[in-house]
Amino acid sequence: MIDYDSFTYEKREKLVVADPAERKKWKAIGLRRLMRETKLSQTAVSNAIKGKPVRPRTLSIIRQTADRLATES
Repeated sequence: MIDYDSFTYEKREKLVVADPAERKKWKAIGLRRLMRETKLSQTAVSNAIKGKPVRPRTLSIIRQTADRLATES
């Protein structure tokens, strides 16, 4: 029999949360624009902006895209 609580715990162990300062910048850029530029789902981008845990790769993609958008503007 599988213990579902431990499985859920292991699954969340590999997630990361963005800094509040980064989240403020991303909110200023906008959810839809980040979705278009990163090609990530609405759930992933909105979770990162809200400060919920996301995968490290997702956070990395959002950071790189936000930095690129900031230098373009």
